[in-house]
Amino acid sequence: MPSGLSPIDCPPFDLSASQNALQQLLFRPLPDRPALAQWIDDWSVCYDRLEEARIRREIAKDQAQNDQAVQQRHQDWIDRIGPALAPLLAQFHQRLATHPLINQLAPCYHRLVQQAAAQTDLYHPQNKTSIAACQHLVDQYYQMRGDQQESCDWPHPDRGRRQSTFKAQEQRRHRDGEQLDELVGQLLGHRQQMAENAGQVDFRAYRFVEMQRTAYSPQDCLGWATAVEEAALPLLHRLDRARTQRLQLQRLKPWDVRAEPATNAGPMRPFDNFADLLEGLRPILHKLHPRFAADLNLLRQRQLLDIEPRPGKAAFVGYQQVLRQEGLPFLFVNVKPTPDSARNLLHELGHASHTLACRHQRPTWNRDVPLEFGETVANTFQLIGGGLLAGHLLPPASDAPARAEQLEGLVDNLVYTARGEQMLHWLHTHPGHTPDERAAYWLALCQRLDRQVDWSGLEHFRARSWLYEIPHFFFAPFYWIEYLIGQWGALQLWQRFRRDPEEAMAGLYRAMQLGHSVPLPELFSSAGISLYPSRQSLVQVLAAVEAEWQDLMKPEDP
Repeated sequence: MPSGLSPIDCPPFDLSASQNALQQLLFRPLPDRPALAQWIDDWSVCYDRLEEARIRREIAKDQAQNDQAVQQRHQDWIDRIGPALAPLLAQFHQRLATHPLINQLAPCYHRLVQQAAAQTDLYHPQNKTSIAACQHLVDQYYQMRGDQQESCDWPHPDRGRRQSTFKAQEQRRHRDGEQLDELVGQLLGHRQQMAENAGQVDFRAYRFVEMQRTAYSPQDCLGWATAVEEAALPLLHRLDRARTQRLQLQRLKPWDVRAEPATNAGPMRPFDNFADLLEGLRPILHKLHPRFAADLNLLRQRQLLDIEPRPGKAAFVGYQQVLRQEGLPFLFVNVKPTPDSARNLLHELGHASHTLACRHQRPTWNRDVPLEFGETVANTFQLIGGGLLAGHLLPPASDAPARAEQLEGLVDNLVYTARGEQMLHWLHTHPGHTPDERAAYWLALCQRLDRQVDWSGLEHFRARSWLYEIPHFFFAPFYWIEYLIGQWGALQLWQRFRRDPEEAMAGLYRAMQLGHSVPLPELFSSAGISLYPSRQSLVQVLAAVEAEWQDLMKPEDP
């Protein structure tokens, strides 16, 4: 692998020894509060070991898609190890949730008790079969996506090239359409059955319990999507009209929405090699907070970055995983020499710094960053750090167009996320629907909540475009509203940063250090921002975005 990176190590896993150790721990006498607290602490160490073994196999699977031995280790966890451990994990949750002394535990254990109660409520022995079946279907999706090599050359200045590569991408995806429809139907069937087994009305209700979403409801999520529709969509349409004029077109087509803006400095290529990229990011991270630059140094020293594209590497996924025994982040990304790709790497570096900031929290579950605040941190790195590329990774002449492009993309992402959120709710609350009904709902949603783009003649492609817009439907269903909340949080911090950069980032870092040791609303307030977006608050912050965009788009003085 490039840059001296070795495939992540996956030591052999002794299932029998692990089961014996878990059983000894599970049935240990717990006569008093100190014994109960020590039992949880010992379980925390054991849990980290088990989770890291699983996570290492997950990363290795994406690092080496053509290595059958690596793929088999991943499948072995899904088919044999995971199902064998599931009953023991369920017994741990049940014993903790029902122990008579849980109310005497220190506050640091309260979140774990709540989590154990939720998992106990949802556990059903038959669901482990459905969970394994769903994972196999997700792996099939990954395989299909990996076989789809065609991709649109979105930023290319030649419109004909953008059009031809877009159509090649969509035609290749269309070939898998019926197979994906069948796969989606099977996934939805398994999920609905899991929900019913657990006594939930549908999979949405199941996931809200599983994800411990107690600070807001499904109705809140849909309300926030509506607020974005009312506040952000008009602005996005104004930006689309400006783009149409700028490109001297009569109407935008799908391949025009990410065309790179023209600059006097030529194409915006922020780096030529990956060492230069990381060196350029270091001063940007330092401007946010000195700790974040030190975090990047640690990732490089410990070889915890897999960012270079290569044959056999999963091409369409990017994530941060936590190697739990040391509390270290591992970044898996495919970075291209574009400003947008550099900003995406900043996003994942935000997750990594968050992991490092709270690695001291105990027990281990208090290091599990809540997704909503995790995405706030990552989107803040992406938004504020991405606005600092000029002078480090871009020439000064590219600064204004790159930042304007970023702000336009932010507004588009808000609308895109609101659209996807509504689709996810519909999919999982209408059991038994047909592929045609699914496509009809999606097309109606796009007609109401999308950019001002002409899709005439391309409707057959658009009908299944949600499969690629919302990949989380497959591997992390309902992990989506977090992106809307994260963008809302980042916008608030962006405004604070413009007024007082040092205080904005110091407040953010203090909140990052809390991990998940306090409730979600308290995390947001610790950073000086609000969890809950409203139409009025979105209108206000987006007015500042539009004003900034207009300043950036003013012609340069001769």
